[in-house]
Amino acid sequence: MKRMHVMFGAILVVALSAFLAAQGNGNGGSGNGGSGGGTIQHLDPSQLFHFEGTITAILAEPGAGQPGFVLTPVTGEPVTIQAGPYWLFDSEAFELTEGDAVAVDAFASTDPAVKVYYAAVIRNLTDGTELVLRGEDGRPLWTGGRRYQFGDHGRRGDRSGTPGGECDGSGNGPAEGRGRGRQGGADNGGACQLPDLASLREIAGSVTATSFSLGARACGFTLTDADGVTCAIAMGPAWYLAANSFDVQTGDVVTVLAANCLADPARWIAFQVVNHTVGTAIVLRGEDGLPLWKKN
Repeated sequence: MKRMHVMFGAILVVALSAFLAAQGNGNGGSGNGGSGGGTIQHLDPSQLFHFEGTITAILAEPGAGQPGFVLTPVTGEPVTIQAGPYWLFDSEAFELTEGDAVAVDAFASTDPAVKVYYAAVIRNLTDGTELVLRGEDGRPLWTGGRRYQFGDHGRRGDRSGTPGGECDGSGNGPAEGRGRGRQGGADNGGACQLPDLASLREIAGSVTATSFSLGARACGFTLTDADGVTCAIAMGPAWYLAANSFDVQTGDVVTVLAANCLADPARWIAFQVVNHTVGTAIVLRGEDGLPLWKKN
């Protein structure tokens, strides 16, 4: 498929060369060993707090073994919650997405200057699922090994929903639908993981909305081109983006090499993304359409 190699031109070649040079560390963010999770020296088990509110930001910093999120309550100041390793969300089929309503029981830090809380239990009130991460003593349960994990703690709720975004000029994007599957192009469900290689093309424009998730669901964004047409674009899981130091924000100018989803041609699956605003790029899928994060 020569189109894939030449479509972006010289700027993309330079950006992707730098990316591929670092690709050997591409899976580092998955935290398959429970990075950083086996200690409780920064946690005070006598200080357990309860928070309820909406997730207003997913925190998946490059190299972080344990991502987190910002919870904004109905009243009061936003709080930062540290969750657990990336692999835990995948193995327990537990997902958190910006906009979800959640209830969290979390331990305070032993250092009053550190405004981070360590999640013991996370309840996703949007889809009715729950994940228990720590025991009463504050120790992470995942350090007992994957066979020990959570048994019945990871409750599966109904993740059905109405897709949000289509590339039809409607203005609908990843942030507009509701229910699981509401991410439109960011939906990581079922056959929509399979791209139609014959439809592969370049799409350029500005990011008008983003959708970031912890779990198996792909992160994505809505792109609006020069003609005002909006497309919902699915990228990849949060750990893969974080491990490769790639991010997009509302207002960024991007160029995407993407193909339609076989199951729903209105949705787009990204192969490569260049963020011209910050000068970064990421390769998400190979020429065969298979995701690179499953090849590492």
